Amino acid sequence: MTLSYKTNYKELDRLLQEEQKKLIPIKNFQILIPYEKIENNNRQVTSFNNLVKYKGIILPQNAKINTLLPEFDILSQSPEEISKEELTNFLMILLSGSKQKESKKRPIFPINQGIIKEFNLTCLKNLTLTKQICNKYFTNFYTYGAFYNLQQSESDLVIIMNLLRQKHVSTEPLCSTVIQYSTYIGKTSEKLEHLMGQCNPQQRNEFYTISNFIKINNELQNGIVSNTTYTNKELNTYKLLSLMQMEIRNIES
Repeated sequence: MTLSYKTNYKELDRLLQEEQKKLIPIKNFQILIPYEKIENNNRQVTSFNNLVKYKGIILPQNAKINTLLPEFDILSQSPEEISKEELTNFLMILLSGSKQKESKKRPIFPINQGIIKEFNLTCLKNLTLTKQICNKYFTNFYTYGAFYNLQQSESDLVIIMNLLRQKHVSTEPLCSTVIQYSTYIGKTSEKLEHLMGQCNPQQRNEFYTISNFIKINNELQNGIVSNTTYTNKELNTYKLLSLMQMEIRNIES
């Protein structure tokens, strides 16, 4: 699918808007990694496969928060004020969550000729077009690239990265596109991880956090969770709470 007048910008813009909706702020909620859409309806918030905090507390994989329930009042109390019974009630409600869901399949555009040809990015290499036109092509790629199957053309990503560095052009937009792609599709690869090793420390850390989050969700989906722990405490908490939630549901079923 080439970026020309035939390109389905209507569908691309729809996907872009759907992803942007995931970042709409919700009071007392902090969205760290948005994978699925978070539903906010009449003070009841449901989240699935997202890394989210509610009043500073990491939520499990399947979360349903009724902000009016008195059990959640303990989040505004100091630890010494919370009784064992209150903590137990809170955890049971937190882990009860919503009904078990499955991840939705993501629409993804195929890459038929490689990223460079699909997005007309050869201009960076041979300078056959003006800088303004070349920038337009790269803007298209940075805006919509996350909705294309970038793993079909990982070698082109390496070429683009090398060219950007040779031309002393910022690689941050490229790294951001790869991060958005991995978050959107819920996949990564060794080649993408190697590529992201050339990004700035903040983007590298963000990508590796997302990569580990994807691994945790895949384990939960398969029902076989490893004993791997991470330097990111939020991921460890998410994994532990989600595992507890899974065990409770296995006992109840």
